[in-house]
Amino acid sequence: MYIFGLLVVLGLIVFVISQLGSLGLLFWGNPAEKTYSKAPDKVIVDGKSYQALVKTSLGDIKVELFANNAPTTVNNFVFLSRDKFYDGVQFHRIVRDFIAQTGSRLSLDKNPQNDGVGGPGYRFEDEMNWDSLGLSASQRESLQTAGYASREGVKSVLMDKYYLAMANAGPNTNGSQFFFTLADKSNESIASLQGRHTTFGKVIEGTAVLDAMNKVELADEQTSSPRPVSPIIINSIEIIEL
Repeated sequence: MYIFGLLVVLGLIVFVISQLGSLGLLFWGNPAEKTYSKAPDKVIVDGKSYQALVKTSLGDIKVELFANNAPTTVNNFVFLSRDKFYDGVQFHRIVRDFIAQTGSRLSLDKNPQNDGVGGPGYRFEDEMNWDSLGLSASQRESLQTAGYASREGVKSVLMDKYYLAMANAGPNTNGSQFFFTLADKSNESIASLQGRHTTFGKVIEGTAVLDAMNKVELADEQTSSPRPVSPIIINSIEIIEL
């Protein structure tokens, strides 16, 4: 009877675990490898405004999301944030007076060399309109040569200091990685990003946190991918629907 009772209890435990797994309440395997088979369906609501409260180990950053200007990008960010994709992720690249980059779940493993290639398992298109950005003829020619294109039907926002934009590996390669800008639009490096990276938000509270990031001690500072000596972590991202 004892053995029978034990088997019954074990069977119930296995059943409960399997049900939690089927509901997506348990995640098996390496958390750094969490990916999806396709880009998310629409989760944002037309007519609603969205903010994001990015809670980091250095403090909170509140962002106004540009749902009207970059709806696909904001939808992606809202979906990943609500699904806790960014929880625990590090700011793996900080270029002083330029950008602070994050969004790679590969920063959860112990190999800093692969952080720059982490993504959600899918890619989606850029949302940039060069007319609304006011790009010059020479800028447009350079972007076209690199394979970028202006997208009709969107009104893009010019990147400036304390703005939020998608990181990419070239045209239409957006995934999960994003960056905060640490310099204004007159900065030559920031100017070189206009028309190449979708801008989808701006900081409305917490700029002091980004100022602090800009001053942290960095390793490999003379390379293209300096990283904080002491990890800076996204604890969570709360999406606020207005």
